[in-house]
Amino acid sequence: MFAQLPSLKALKSFESAARLQSFKLAAEELSVSQTAISHQIRLLEDQLSMKLFHRQTRAVTLTEQGEYLAQTLRHAFSHIQQGLEHISTSANTLTISTTHAFAAMWLVPRLSQFQQLHPEIDVQIRANDQLIDIEQDVQSDLAIRYGEFKKQENDHLNHHLLFSDRLQCVATPSYWHVLAEQEVWQFLCVKLKNKNLKQLDYEQAISAFLKTRFNFEIKYFEDEMQVYQAALAGQGIAILNEMLIAQSIENEWLSSNMDELSQAMEGLDYYVVMPKRTEDNQAVLLFDAWLKQQSKMKTDNIV
Repeated sequence: MFAQLPSLKALKSFESAARLQSFKLAAEELSVSQTAISHQIRLLEDQLSMKLFHRQTRAVTLTEQGEYLAQTLRHAFSHIQQGLEHISTSANTLTISTTHAFAAMWLVPRLSQFQQLHPEIDVQIRANDQLIDIEQDVQSDLAIRYGEFKKQENDHLNHHLLFSDRLQCVATPSYWHVLAEQEVWQFLCVKLKNKNLKQLDYEQAISAFLKTRFNFEIKYFEDEMQVYQAALAGQGIAILNEMLIAQSIENEWLSSNMDELSQAMEGLDYYVVMPKRTEDNQAVLLFDAWLKQQSKMKTDNIV
């Protein structure tokens, strides 16, 4: 398949000279003679039957074809480097991609449980609210995604549902205590930045629940963490995903109320996605089994 490719030595010599715009500097970088660099690039030009450099007395510049090849090699060598770094650390390191809110409010507080079971595995978390292509992103071994779980759309990936979530109304116990005295009820909500996610109509849901009995205002935040912090500070009633606030309710930092409103506003799903390259990775399999156990514990508690 790759029999017609030029030698790696010639490609490395060309990439270095193209990036540094100098045969001399390329020779110093690769610890060879300037003559050797010139020879390798000449061999590459002969094999490709095209000129890659314009040669002047004291300088070299890329031809149009040379510029295209240089960009291609930079991307290729970078991808190879990432792959080498990944396989050199994958035996002991497990990198999880997930959202900022799920990482901070659910995963990190529970991660010590997994690490007590498997101290030999170094778990790294990459928090990003943008959807990644995990088959191409070699820096992530497993992703915990948030959104509507559509089985048919994910059939090409190794994936499974983790939690079917719903929203709850929570506030500090002291805020609930004085709520009846408030002229205006303050609600704290998130306006999702990811336009691919289902945007919930909080105003319509709250209006339908209160039925004009009380005036209310909605303060919007950019992410769930900001909503959560505002609720802890006693600023109002937060509408947050049940999974993210479970520990705060257990610790009685926040308490739930308005079950009718919570049940009427269904949340989205958390689901696990694994790329094909990690399907046999023992660290990934152990972490996925731990996640499934956590999911089963949640289901058993509900039942």
